Amino acid sequence: MSEAYACTLPYKDHVNLAFYRGATLADPAGKLRGNGKAMRHMSLTRVDQLNDPAVRDLLVAAREERRQALLLPN
Repeated sequence: MSEAYACTLPYKDHVNLAFYRGATLADPAGKLRGNGKAMRHMSLTRVDQLNDPAVRDLLVAAREERRQALLLPN
């Protein structure tokens, strides 16, 4: 589980895209919600929200954070 950086949580009307260490991620677009020690999430209500560059940037940043923490090669 130490390699995991994000997960999806489906609900009836939306899907939460959660980042296990989201509290440490830069979020200039202000997409992330939550006030836990580490985890942050965003709620997606439409498929086209996945095209938002900020969503991709957060996924890439979360993956890179895990690579650096685990000293994995790019």
